[in-house]
Amino acid sequence: MPDATGADLPPEMLSRILYYLTPPDTCKNRASHSFELSWKKYLRLKSGLATPSLVCKHWSEAIRPLLFSRLGLRSAEDVRMLRNVIDSPRFRTSSLSGAIQRVSIQQEAAQTKPAWLHHVHWLTSRLQETLFHCYITSPTDGSHSMIGHRDLFRSLPRVPPLYSLRLTGLVLRKLQFASATEAALLIDGFPFLQRLACYQLTFLDPSPVVQSRRSSRRPSSSLVQCQVYQCEAIPLSAKAALASDILSIATRVGLDFHTWDAVLHALLALAPGTFQAVRVEIRQPEHSSLKVPRVILGPSTDDIFSLRGSYIDAYIGVRQENAGQGVGPPSAFIDRIYLCLSFSDAQAIESLRFDDLQTIVDAPLFDGLRFPSDTLDGPRCKTLKAILRSVLQGTQLDWALKSDKLKFRFPGPQGGRVLNSQDIRSLQASLEHTIDDVTITLDAAEQVEWIIRDGQGKGDEYLEELVAARARGPSADASSGTVAGPSAPKEA
Repeated sequence: MPDATGADLPPEMLSRILYYLTPPDTCKNRASHSFELSWKKYLRLKSGLATPSLVCKHWSEAIRPLLFSRLGLRSAEDVRMLRNVIDSPRFRTSSLSGAIQRVSIQQEAAQTKPAWLHHVHWLTSRLQETLFHCYITSPTDGSHSMIGHRDLFRSLPRVPPLYSLRLTGLVLRKLQFASATEAALLIDGFPFLQRLACYQLTFLDPSPVVQSRRSSRRPSSSLVQCQVYQCEAIPLSAKAALASDILSIATRVGLDFHTWDAVLHALLALAPGTFQAVRVEIRQPEHSSLKVPRVILGPSTDDIFSLRGSYIDAYIGVRQENAGQGVGPPSAFIDRIYLCLSFSDAQAIESLRFDDLQTIVDAPLFDGLRFPSDTLDGPRCKTLKAILRSVLQGTQLDWALKSDKLKFRFPGPQGGRVLNSQDIRSLQASLEHTIDDVTITLDAAEQVEWIIRDGQGKGDEYLEELVAARARGPSADASSGTVAGPSAPKEA
C-alpha cells in the first residue's frame, strides 16, 4: 500500500494501542485485564514512539501527549530547555499545553555542586495542573552525603519565596542528616508536598524529631503520606515514629502523644522480625467527621504498596469530641480501628500478640475493633479466618469479645457478612447445626467456613457436604440421627 498514510489506521485502533502504553504509575486506573509495564520497558517503548510522531502528522497529534506526559529533569540546563518550550507563544495552543502530567526532578546532594532546584519554581507556577516529584540522592560514587535543611536552597533568591516551590512528591535517598529534626525541617520547606519517601537514610543523632523547632504551619500541612524503608540502622519502631513525627500525626488529628505512641506500640507488637518497611498516611474521608491515620507495616516497600504479600494495614478512626462551654480546644479520641492483616506463614498468625491493644479498646469512647476482608481467598482472608477461629476457641481477643467491641466482616452478595461480639458468643455457645433432620457438631475451623458460606447463601450446602463426608467415615452414626464428633480441623 504505497499510498497509505497514518490516517488509514482507524483512530479507535490507534487509541487502543496507545492505551496499553500508558505509564506504569497509571496502570492501577486501567481495566483489570490490562498488562503492566516496568518503567524500563515503558521508557524503551516511549523512545520507539518518537519516530512515528515525527514522520506522520496524523500520528503526531495522538502520540505527542503520551511522549510528553512524563518528563525528567537532571540539571539546570534541562530546566531552562523546558522553560523555553513552555514560554513559547505556540505552547498554549499546541497539544502539549495539557499533556505534561508529571515532571520528575533528579538532583544529587553533593556539596561541590551548586543547588539548582530553586529554578523549578517558575515551572511549578506555570504548569498548575502538573505534578512535580523530586528525587534527592547521594552522589553516584556511592557515598552518603551529609545534608542540612538549608543546603538545597542556599542559592535561592528572596523573591520568589521558598514556599512557591510546589512539589507533590519528594524522595530522599542515601542521605545522611545530623538528626531527624534536621530532616523534618528540610521537609517543612515544601508546604505543598503531599508524599514523602525516605530511602536508606542515616542519622548521626538517633533522637526523635523535636516538634518545637518546626514551622507553625504543620497542622494544616498538605503532606498526607510518608514511607521509610531500607534504613538498616534504624529499627522498625523508630521508622514508624519518624514517619509519624514528620507527618505530625498526633497534632493534626488532635490526639495526645501518649495515645498515639500506644497505637504504634500495639501495631508494632504484631509485626514479625522480618518487617522493615513503614508507610504512614493521614486522610479525612468525604462525608465523615473522622480523621483517619493509616499505618502499614511490611517486609519491603513492595509489600506496603501492593498489599499482596505479608503486611499489617491499620486504619485508626479519630473523632473530635464535642467542645463544651468551657475554654480550650476540643479533645479527640480513637473511635475505631480497622485491622487488616495478611500473613502467609501459619506460625506468624499463631504468634500474633493483640494484648497491647486492650488499653485502647477498653477506653470508654472506643466503639469497635474491626477485622475486615474484601476477598474470600488469599493470605488476607486466610489470616482473618485463623484469627476468628482462635476467637471462637477462646485463645485470642477474649477481652475484646467480652467488651462487645469486636467485629469481623467478610464479603458477600448482599454487601458482606458482619459478625459482632454477640454473634460470636452465640456461635461459641452452640456448635451444633441441623440439616435434613441430621444434627452435626462443628469445630471452630468448620464454624468459620460455615459463617463464610452462609454469608454467600450456601450455608446449608456446606452442612450437607460435611454430613456426606462424615457418613463415609467410621465415626458416622446414622441410626441416632447425629453425626458425632468434629473431624480434624480443616484449613479454610
